[in-house]
Amino acid sequence: MHYISHFFAFNVTQQSIMEAKTTEHDETVVYSEEWLSSLPKAKGITEDNTYQYQGFWFGTISLQGLIDCQQHFRPRQNDVLLVTAPKSGTTWMKAILYALLHRQKYHPQDAHHPLRQKTPHQLVPFMELTKPSEYDSLFLDSTSRIFGCHFPIRCLPKSITEEDDDGSTNIKIVYLCRDIKDTFTSLFHFANKIGLRRTGSRNFVALGGTSYFFFILLNHEASLFIFVHIYLHKYIPIKFWGLLQMGALGDCLTRLHYEPALGLRSSPVSLEEAFHLFCKGTNVAGPIWDQILEYWKESLERPNKVLFMRYEELKSEPHAQLRRLARFLGRPFSPEEELMEMVDQITSLCSFGSMSKLQVNSTGHFLPGVSNSSYFRNGQVGEGNKWLTPEMAAKLDQITQDKFRGSGLKL
Repeated sequence: MHYISHFFAFNVTQQSIMEAKTTEHDETVVYSEEWLSSLPKAKGITEDNTYQYQGFWFGTISLQGLIDCQQHFRPRQNDVLLVTAPKSGTTWMKAILYALLHRQKYHPQDAHHPLRQKTPHQLVPFMELTKPSEYDSLFLDSTSRIFGCHFPIRCLPKSITEEDDDGSTNIKIVYLCRDIKDTFTSLFHFANKIGLRRTGSRNFVALGGTSYFFFILLNHEASLFIFVHIYLHKYIPIKFWGLLQMGALGDCLTRLHYEPALGLRSSPVSLEEAFHLFCKGTNVAGPIWDQILEYWKESLERPNKVLFMRYEELKSEPHAQLRRLARFLGRPFSPEEELMEMVDQITSLCSFGSMSKLQVNSTGHFLPGVSNSSYFRNGQVGEGNKWLTPEMAAKLDQITQDKFRGSGLKL
């Protein structure tokens, strides 16, 4: 429910002003509609519009989450931050990190393991979608806070990137990247699976200047859902505020295919248009090459702070990569755990085949218009070559080669 509450908080108070400090110039930014309109604006792949801030592009929701993070986030010992470009294996790595760090409390073969009851995104929340008041409250029963995000390293607050005076590192950063062509292909398919564009719903919308809510009947079901229109919040009758506070309307929202308030694209995107925008770098957290390269360089300079991982290596040698990850986090597998085949059990629990078949991951919605199943398509290596024309593939390869030249990084 914290995702929905953040969704309401942003939209119901769009005109309110929030002060936030950037890390790049150490200046105070006033977050408002006026400030947002002052930023460079472009078309996105998963969003209608993205905005350029500190050299990268963000949707409205992720931009607010970044400003909140820059101003309010305070790291704790044992914190872990997973960073990825969108569609680079985020869901998979969230599951792995959760299972790895909680293996003493929750055995991977436990029939009631949290990963069998909740989605990886519920257990490892996106920082973009988490309110500052929830930075601690979401982890009351855990000694390790694990967050995921798509933030470039230059945008992270100094409280995360810098070390304490005594030289200790308060927070570990795990960065996972993926083949550029495969990342783009997955992003293209994801963009066309989310939002309001799916047909088959019968919608009755009560419109009008004094309308208080929408009645929406979905998929020929008998259930009637009440959706209070976020832009008419000041007209909502008092009797509805109790429902808002209890989260009942939020529960309804998770089942609606309603994208405008989240900024999701209101129409399908073609392969050609998505490719053009991806090369321009105006997709969320783009340009992807710049994000990858910055984390790569940081991992070379501070290997105890940033672990750079590749999706393809995680697929081809999962056991070796899981052991590497465990050592980096200071939680290596003991000889006893090796004898118990703990590594194999975590790998099995978090495999695509296991995760995608769970009811919690195949039904329901993560956000309005974003189904849980949209995060489980196939996860195959080399898929980009099946969808892209030879010219498209060659162009991405050339951009990648030019961007990474001299860095020692190869994808």
